[in-house]
Amino acid sequence: MRQRVGGLAWMAALAACVLALSACNRPKQYSQETPDDVLRSAVEMIRDGQTQRLPDLIYADNEQMRRMLDQLGRLFGNMQKLAAATQQRFPDEMAKMKAEAERRAASGAQNPLLAQLAGGGGGRRGPPRGGDEDAMRDLVNRLFADPYGWLEQNAERLSTEMITDDQATILLDGQPLIPLIGLPMIERDGKWYVALPTNMPPLNQGWPRSKQQWDILRSVVIIADKAVIEMTEDVKQGRVATLDRLANKAQEKMLFPGAMAFAAYGRELDVRQRTDRRMSQWRTRQRDWARGRAEQAGGPVSPKLLNAMERVAAVELESVVRKNERLAIDQLSPMQFEDLATEWLGRNGLAVRVDGAVDAASVDARVDAWLAAGGTDRPRK
Repeated sequence: MRQRVGGLAWMAALAACVLALSACNRPKQYSQETPDDVLRSAVEMIRDGQTQRLPDLIYADNEQMRRMLDQLGRLFGNMQKLAAATQQRFPDEMAKMKAEAERRAASGAQNPLLAQLAGGGGGRRGPPRGGDEDAMRDLVNRLFADPYGWLEQNAERLSTEMITDDQATILLDGQPLIPLIGLPMIERDGKWYVALPTNMPPLNQGWPRSKQQWDILRSVVIIADKAVIEMTEDVKQGRVATLDRLANKAQEKMLFPGAMAFAAYGRELDVRQRTDRRMSQWRTRQRDWARGRAEQAGGPVSPKLLNAMERVAAVELESVVRKNERLAIDQLSPMQFEDLATEWLGRNGLAVRVDGAVDAASVDARVDAWLAAGGTDRPRK
């Protein structure tokens, strides 16, 4: 009996140890219950050495954006490792930089990165002047040597303001964090997130919309991540003599591959702009066609079908632009428009003839099934 009791006690102790270890290994939960909780969680992640989780606090509009944010998280984590190596290698220079940052914070100065974003990158063109080069070098040094210092040092100056039940904005000293633009927050499924202002300039001018654009943007993040990993090793091995040399290293490692990626992205933006112009022509032609069909049939064309036609046209017109094919949309006759729209719908998996019955009762069920199966995201025929 005594042996049995001892065995049970041993098993209970073992179970307690296992539970304790599993609790230790479980990732820390950072609150997103309120907008202010998100700000506190961001600071806690930095202090806990968990900067790779910062993108968890950013809302992703789609799967492609979430993949990019996940890659950005890996970059953030490696940037924190670089900052730690830089602190150990250059304690005096880092102390001077942090003292200057604290002085700026005390004077109410804005984060230079946010100032650049608010400015939209506009302004004077041509070779940078000496002061510009010094400012850029300082910016790069701060970005790689102390990327999260500003947030830690200015946490008390940050607050949030509710706009609606599911929208808020981030404030700095009671004013929008990014002048003129602001930095919104939204609530989804009981959690609050930072919502990047992608519909506002300057972000809306170049924010990715296609898979190709997201892939290129993610490749830029991968390039930066690879450079940060290499720079961390350079700092640890003593191959970087000063912080200024660190900034030069960053430019050396990222300038050429980054330029190649941005050139490719520029070509993608050109495709997008040309596609947008074609889509404007298509919408005009589709409205005219829908008006004529409504008069002919004595009832409106299904709004769901019109929406599906527009979604399919965006995919097909991008293909037309990439192949440099000629298509005079404004010159299509009603019959030619119907033939083309029917062909495009079928190619994208929606078997609806737009020269037949197009009222809601006739086509909505097929459109709903098509959307449930993935819509334009499904493989084309």
